[in-house]
Amino acid sequence: MFRPNRREFLKSVSAASLLPLEQTRAELTLHHGNIITVDDRQPKAEAVAIAGGRLFAVGSNDGVLNLATAATRKIDLEGKTVVPGFIDAHTHLGYSGLRHLTRLDCDLRSIEAIKGAIRAYAQETPVGDWVTGFKYDDTKTAEDRRRPRPHT
Repeated sequence: MFRPNRREFLKSVSAASLLPLEQTRAELTLHHGNIITVDDRQPKAEAVAIAGGRLFAVGSNDGVLNLATAATRKIDLEGKTVVPGFIDAHTHLGYSGLRHLTRLDCDLRSIEAIKGAIRAYAQETPVGDWVTGFKYDDTKTAEDRRRPRPHT
């Protein structure tokens, strides 16, 4: 039987007190893992509890599993590592890396800098091959073409 020490008990009670009553029991637990927390006070943990789509407890296997009910989905990570969320703005990482190797990165801060990079890239490109670029966004340049231009 799990008997938390005073510190574990107080951490559980404090975390639970910040949540609405219906979220003091885990909907999902990840346990027996290597949880990277990015918290200097507790850089690693064994388990996490999730309710309402949010982490609400991080700690030992016993402490977190104590928050589970019969309805809780429990995932044994078998030592696998969990890292904080990476938010993907729909970038296909492999394809993105390949573009950096095969195309010109046009994420530059002026139209002149972009034109100069295209000229330099074209000089290194075999005759007959296309010069292709990516990440061009003229609204990020010093010229900021979103601004209305005066009529002359």
